[in-house]
Amino acid sequence: MTMAVLTGVVLGLAGFVFGLTGFGYSLTAVSLLSLLYSVPLAVVLQFPHTLLVAVYNVWKYRSIIRIRDMGMMLVGASLMVPFGALALDRVPESFMKYCLAVFIVLSVLISRLPLYRRLSGKLRKSKPLAFLAGGISGYFQGAYTTGGPPAIIYILAREKDPRLIKGFIAFYVLYLHVLAGIMYVSARMLSSQAVIHSLYWLPATVLGMYLGDKLFQHMDVGGFRAAVDILLVLTAISLALL
Repeated sequence: MTMAVLTGVVLGLAGFVFGLTGFGYSLTAVSLLSLLYSVPLAVVLQFPHTLLVAVYNVWKYRSIIRIRDMGMMLVGASLMVPFGALALDRVPESFMKYCLAVFIVLSVLISRLPLYRRLSGKLRKSKPLAFLAGGISGYFQGAYTTGGPPAIIYILAREKDPRLIKGFIAFYVLYLHVLAGIMYVSARMLSSQAVIHSLYWLPATVLGMYLGDKLFQHMDVGGFRAAVDILLVLTAISLALL
């Protein structure tokens, strides 16, 4: 019973983080659930929830999401996910996690510079940069299921409306996790029984997401971007320590 309650608390917290920022569900859930279960089981327990919350946000913001603007990112991700999966046996996990952590921290710091803010508008028209952001994200998603931050950093640079940012992130997270889900099923990590078992804690996720979204509705643009930056930095710290 204690494990069941703790699992519910963790997934509720992950839902709150996602409701507030539009991402971070998988990271929060896997990081904390790995203290209770093995990492593979933690991934399986949260995976159906991640898909569901991403689907919800895509549906919620469907009227303002411009999928065509994400085309190059999706192409880059699709091409690099398999290479990331191949890297599992060839590149030390700790080294790549440190690289991603440093990349995240530097990106957050640079994004606060006045010069970067003046140049960020030009990123909207940069297809090579969109392809690169998607490719880096796809690689890390395939290798370590941590593919969100590079693409999120790019989306933050090119968009200003928090609702559009959340919608874009949700669509991208959903796309990455569909690709990852195909790999999990192929590797027999994900079964229908595991999915059904994980849905026992769905009410906790829904409640957490509802509360996070309520707080999001009372935040201004500056507050939202600060919350996202804080979560990105915490992501980097967790990658470096876990």
